[in-house]
Parts: sequence; structure tokens; C-alpha cells
Amino acid sequence: MPGSNPLDRLEGGIKLPIRPCCALFLLVSVSSSSFMVSCLTAALVCGFMSHCRNALASWRYARRQADIKRRVTERDRRVARWRAESLMPAALDCSACPRFNATDPAMLAHLEQHGFAIVREVASAAEVAHAKSLLWEFLEEQAGMQRADARTWTNANFLSVGDPVNGIVSGNGFGHSRFCWFLRTLPMVRCAFEHIWCTTDLITSFDGGNIFRPSGHGRSHRTNGGWWHVDQGRQKTGLHAVQGFVTLYDASSTTGGLCVVPGSHQVHADLMSYAAMNDQDYVAVPEPTINPTVRSGKLVSCKAGDLVLWDSRCIHCNTPRTEARLEEQASDELLRAVGYICLTPRRLASRYMLRMRRRAFAAGIGSSHWPHEFVPNAPSGCLERLDDAQVEQVLALADPAARALVG
Repeated sequence: MPGSNPLDRLEGGIKLPIRPCCALFLLVSVSSSSFMVSCLTAALVCGFMSHCRNALASWRYARRQADIKRRVTERDRRVARWRAESLMPAALDCSACPRFNATDPAMLAHLEQHGFAIVREVASAAEVAHAKSLLWEFLEEQAGMQRADARTWTNANFLSVGDPVNGIVSGNGFGHSRFCWFLRTLPMVRCAFEHIWCTTDLITSFDGGNIFRPSGHGRSHRTNGGWWHVDQGRQKTGLHAVQGFVTLYDASSTTGGLCVVPGSHQVHADLMSYAAMNDQDYVAVPEPTINPTVRSGKLVSCKAGDLVLWDSRCIHCNTPRTEARLEEQASDELLRAVGYICLTPRRLASRYMLRMRRRAFAAGIGSSHWPHEFVPNAPSGCLERLDDAQVEQVLALADPAARALVG
């Protein structure tokens, strides 16, 4: 075409003026440059963030190591001083303890001041007898320990459901046994915890119990004592849980039982400063034979059917009997049998924790004493694989009092 610019024609007969074509080229070039800049910026940001994460992790690790070193140094300093003082071990106080009604303000005052308290007669004599039957129902089925034959109360049989060294029973679904749930749902047990937390909306732990077997028939079943500890670690300050148990037998110096250090919950922070080497809630008391902190230990004397409570910051342990009975003949009755119970407000548990608790109930999986910080005594994967519909079916069939405490 005369007078036409050859550059105005492109292949395929499409006419595109030269100026728009140049503009498109420039736009593509600029866009490519912006994309490259964006990629480079993203890479730099990712690298910087990775560096920050690594630096933060290194700082936290160094801080933890320095903290552990400080605590170890403080512990060693104190131990050296205790050894230099050459203090003789103090005798355990086995005197009688005051017992309160569940709603008595004096019970709360004693718990707050001394770190422990006894609620009298939360279970009647008939309920105690029924609880004993439920306990033996479990022991006979799961451990082969026959109530009528003390010769079957062997360490080997005990190992199938617990630890004969300390008397703790927690295996083979004991935390969801009829025995444990019967004690948890006693009205006066709930009443006591409702009085402590000022709410009726409570959830329960799924932990177990403890039994002491008598000696005799050529056997010795003396449990270990002196393993003083607390069940609340350095990450928690103040009151977070009140632990407890219902006892089926009287506890005294002739039976052994729970020991506490009255008032030790008030020095929890000091204990953590040299005893807690990690963030776990179980913290053992260092050098208990010479540590002055446990020189004022007290055996908690109580009656069958009582509820014994203690602050999780309070130093405690079990002890075997410290005094022989008047009659030393073989006994075919347990020295001690308790069911552990800990109730805390439901509001303290996250939605995820409540969901895991419901699954654990359906699967019969136990836990630690913390209701709202649910720690199952089985791999967490066991709970993740459960079907929610099946869980709800199990809950629907459960006793309403138990279902309410599951959450």
C-alpha cells in the first residue's frame, strides 16, 4: 500500500502500530523486573526470618542452659550447707488431723493455710463397703488378686495393674473402673470441690488409686516412703489444682498413708528455684533426708469414707506404717485403699482438651491428675483415630453424673 509503513504490518495480517508494540514490550520488561525483584525480596525475607528463628532458638537454648546451671549451682550450695549443719532426720508427726464438713469455711481456711484438709464422711459405711466390692471386682478380674486368698496378692500380680513399690494402681483401665467412677460421683465429693472452686461446672481427672498390702504368710509388701515431691512445676504459680482421694480404710501410723509438709505450698517458688530442672509438673525434692524443707512432715491420719485434699504445690509422698500393730499375726485385709480424685473448673480446659477427654472416656484411657491439662497415659494417636459419632454414642449411654464430669 503506497505510503504505508512496513512496520505497521505484522505476520498473519494483524496490524499493530509500532508505538503500542513498544509500550507492550516495555510493560513486559517492567513486569518481569518486578517479578524478579519480588522473588528476590521474598527470598531475602525468608532467609531473614529463618535466621531470626534460628537466632531465637539459640537464645532460648542458651537461656535454658544458663537457667539450669543457676538452679544446679543453687541446689549444690544448699546441699553443702545442709550437710555442714549435720541435721538429724526429724520424726514424722503422726498426731490426729482436724476433719471438716464439706461446706465448712474452716475447711477452706485450713486448706489455704496448711495446704491440705480432710473432709469427713463423704462416703457412708454402706458406700465404703460397696466401693471395696468394686475395687476387688477390678483386682480379681484384671490382676488375679483374690479377695479371699491373700496368697494371690503377689508383686507379680500387682504388676499387671500398677507398681508394687509405691502401691499406685493405674493400669488395665483402672482410671475408668466402676470403683473410680463410683467415688468421683459421690455427691459430697462434688460438694467439696464445688465449695473450693465456687462453681458447679467441674471436670474430673481420670487417674487411679493406691493400695497397701499387709505382710504375713511369709511375704513382705512394705511400700517405699520418703519420695517427697510436688505435682506442680515451675511454669505454674499460685493455686492451679487441689488433688484428693477417698479412703476406704482408717489411716494412722499403724497403716501408713499420705504424708504432707504443712505450709510447704507457700514456699513453692523457693523450691522451684533449685529443684525444677525442666518444665514438667512432677518435681522431686532434692536430698530429702537432709533437706530442712521436709523436716516437718506429717502423716495425714483420717477415717474410712473421708476425702483428703491437698494443694498441688504442697510437698507430699506416701509412707509405709511407722508403728507396729498390737497384733502382728497375718492379716487378710488391705492396710490402705484409696481412689484418687481431682476436679477443676471446666472453663480451664480448651475445646481441644475437652474433645480429647471425651475420646479418652469412650476408649477407657486414663490420665494424670490434671483434668484441664489432659495428659493421657496412652499414645495420643489412639485418641485421634476415634470416630466422633461412636464417642457420642458411648457418652449418651453413660451415667449423667459421670458424663457431666467428663466435660
